[in-house]
Amino acid sequence: MTRLKKWNWPALLLGLAFVFVVSAWVSIELDFNPFSNSSRLVDDEYEEELDDQSDDELVFADDDSDWVELAKATMDELAAHEDDPQKPTNVPSVPDEDISAMSLTDVAEILEACKPVAMQLEDEPRYLFQLGRTAMPHCLDDEATGLFTEAASRGSAAAYGHLALLADTAEEAVSHLQNAINGGFEPAKKWVEELGEGVTEEVAADSIASRSEVDFSIFRRPDLMKSLHDHEFSVLNSDRYLSHAYVTSLLNQLNDNTLLFFLDDEAQAELLRLHDRAAAKIFAAKAATDTELIKDKVVFALDAVSEAASGFEKAAQSNADLEQGFRQTVSPFMVRMAEPEAIAEQAKQDAIQLAKLISTRPKMAKKIFSGLRRFVVEYH
Repeated sequence: MTRLKKWNWPALLLGLAFVFVVSAWVSIELDFNPFSNSSRLVDDEYEEELDDQSDDELVFADDDSDWVELAKATMDELAAHEDDPQKPTNVPSVPDEDISAMSLTDVAEILEACKPVAMQLEDEPRYLFQLGRTAMPHCLDDEATGLFTEAASRGSAAAYGHLALLADTAEEAVSHLQNAINGGFEPAKKWVEELGEGVTEEVAADSIASRSEVDFSIFRRPDLMKSLHDHEFSVLNSDRYLSHAYVTSLLNQLNDNTLLFFLDDEAQAELLRLHDRAAAKIFAAKAATDTELIKDKVVFALDAVSEAASGFEKAAQSNADLEQGFRQTVSPFMVRMAEPEAIAEQAKQDAIQLAKLISTRPKMAKKIFSGLRRFVVEYH
């Protein structure tokens, strides 16, 4: 009882007040944050409406050939290649620049809507090729490779030509280009000439080096960058709240024009090509209705409160003075709550390193940018 008279009564009142303030903060986060349950109710109603529409569209796709024709017309309008030998002469061609200018959201929606139709058109592989062409400039390399591979297996010479552009080795590229030439894809002849025997050896050596020297230690969060590079997102999904803070900060920093000061003109142009500046808004919109993120955020805050309460309990059982007791109560909470800000700062530094990587390790950089785009597209 002596220790209580010495300092614990005021410390007790101070600790209880602290816990009350923190609890109120958590309550405010739940009620008024954009991630709140009230906003989620509206989103649920909207999603139910979308689900109903999707069901109707599926029935329409099954029962009415007009839907198939609409999908085919859309794919032609967005990505028909002027040198594709399977393209009808009356179908206008679309330049690469127009496809690159498409937003990531539009690309994702087109792939989702049209891919099932293209897969069913076994005698018209040019539609799979066109979808691959839609994905490729947006760094969705895995998606593009899958579409090109399927289209090539069905006889698309243009798909073979574009597989060469995604090949890991020069030998593989030459093989694809030869198939493209045999199928009548004229640009492949020029690409083979540009490749040349001497360049072939150089590209092959670069490919071997790029696979053997992938080093993520230059990043503050090498685990998260490796996850993006490998397109394996289990690490990012294991802690959605902190990962959300990291990816949000990474995307925002990549949008910051001051980043261009670290790059030469060629790297600046490549950054603008690899990074979709709309990705930050897309990611934020998806996160706003992510129930798992909401839960993780609440659990994170409550864990911080629990750590503060544990620190207070230890202080109450010790002979510490009032200042030490308050420090033992508050410090665990403050350290925990500073984690999102700390990881966001790490992301900013990693964005700079990623941008610099465009000049020094272009293949590695491209895979990371591709993984980042894919993570944003698949985030739900």
